[in-house]
Amino acid sequence: MTKTWEGLARTLFTTADNYVVQIHRPLTDPLRSLVVASALTIDTALKQDSRGLG
Repeated sequence: MTKTWEGLARTLFTTADNYVVQIHRPLTDPLRSLVVASALTIDTALKQDSRGLG
């Protein structure tokens, strides 16, 4: 999982981030779903502020 640069305008005026999840070999479910869910969990954890809100 890598974080890509959003561009100058988005960086200055929003808190939006872009992530790329690359799966380098075919995965079967439920492992494929777990990889995608993990990426979403990381984004959620990094976006929380001190009150626990996004």
